[in-house]
This record gives sequence, C-alpha cells and structure tokens, in this order.
Amino acid sequence: MSLTKEQIAAHVEELRLQGQACDGFTVGVVAALTFIITKAAGMAPADLAGLPDQSLWQAACKAHHKRPGLVHSLPDIPLSRGEFHAIRWGLEKKTDSLPMGRDIFEITNTTHPEHGNLMSKTLQIIAYAKRTTDSRERHPSDFR
Repeated sequence: MSLTKEQIAAHVEELRLQGQACDGFTVGVVAALTFIITKAAGMAPADLAGLPDQSLWQAACKAHHKRPGLVHSLPDIPLSRGEFHAIRWGLEKKTDSLPMGRDIFEITNTTHPEHGNLMSKTLQIIAYAKRTTDSRERHPSDFR
C-alpha cells in the first residue's frame, strides 16, 4: 500500500513537531509572534530575547490590537496549519493563552468547544477526503 501525498505531508509535519520537543512554543510560533510584536511596536527581535512563552503571547496580543492585519501578512515562517490557526484565532479572540493541541483537529476542538468535535471532523473530511478512482488512473490491465 502506498501513501498519499496528504498522508506523507501529515507524517512529515508530525516529525517536525516531535523534533522540536514541543515543551513550549515551536520555533515557528515564536518567529510568528516575534514578527507581529516587532512590526507593531518597532522593536528589535533582540529586545524580546529571554521572554517566557506566556509573556511573548501577551505582548503579541497587545501588538495585534495595535495592528491586526499583521497576522495575515506573516513572512515565510515554518508554521503548520494548526499553528497558524491557533495564532490567528487566539489573537482575534484575545485569548489569555495560545490554543494548544497536537494537530489542527485537536486545536479546532479547543477553539470551537461549542461544536464538540464537529468542526474537527468536518476538517478531517475536507482535508483527507477519499479520492474517487478516475478511469484514466486505472492500470492498463484493467481494460482487457
């Protein structure tokens, strides 16, 4: 059985996140929050060195209030779909802490608890929909 491109991409993303040990914010999340803070406040990234994750999140929330469009204009930062969703949703809803989860499905359950797991199940159906077999994709021996 061969893996689909989506399954391979999901596995690579899982390995990337595991490689960062995920004890706190990933490198991508820190980079995104740093970008938002430095652009909104005109600070240098070095000014944020040593800030704990929660303080970085609170500073990003204040910066987002000042310049809300920055979250939609992030540079090429290695963020997963789940990380981007957590940052964008958390900043727009002014949450006390960054929504956390293993993947976008778990984060969606956190960000939309009023829907139970309906939102994450819908995302799963959209993201990992089964492909229908097109007649052009059949093996030549099928036409005998």
